Amino acid sequence: MKKYFHPLIILLISEFFLTCVTQDIETSAPSGLDKKFGLYSYKKENSAMVLIVDVEMARMRKNEKYFPLNVKIANKRLDSLTIDRDNLILVDQNGNAYNMASIDEIQREYDKLFADSRFKNQNLLIGDEIQTSFTFFIRERSNFFPAKPGGARVTNFVIIGKKRYIDDRIYFPMPSSGIEGQILKLRIDTLELHIPFEITFLVE
Repeated sequence: MKKYFHPLIILLISEFFLTCVTQDIETSAPSGLDKKFGLYSYKKENSAMVLIVDVEMARMRKNEKYFPLNVKIANKRLDSLTIDRDNLILVDQNGNAYNMASIDEIQREYDKLFADSRFKNQNLLIGDEIQTSFTFFIRERSNFFPAKPGGARVTNFVIIGKKRYIDDRIYFPMPSSGIEGQILKLRIDTLELHIPFEITFLVE
């Protein structure tokens, strides 16, 4: 004998599981850190923009001279948002600031660029398939660090239009104190913002 479930029961069960999934996606972070967006991701958002930082690959490169951060930057309401190698700044736990590495430094002194790119392509990083406030925005082209020399045009700056975003991997010099167990900040300091926008995260 077949059993049938009332549509209302099915709806309530669906809402229950959706709530559980949503609560797992965004969890409370330790004091001083921004909101966790996944196992290795953090998110900072206001009415104008969104910044997501994923540290999964950084954890695997803690003994290197440089390390990667996967970032998503979305422009929700500004006329434009300019991102370049000088206005993305890493700040370590001691307050020391680091500019993004140059493409020449990475290609000359870092031998895992292709491996990092392959890892990103073969393994969806936490948050890649999670709906966000910019899920239906248009993605701008951004490639600050192409996997192979000459394989793609190098991005030195990108102008993110309203309701657009970038998804890219960027590199910084390893701080003198390292990154493991360190609280770091990624700061965006661009002319379109009245005050710098920054996210605080932990590399565990």
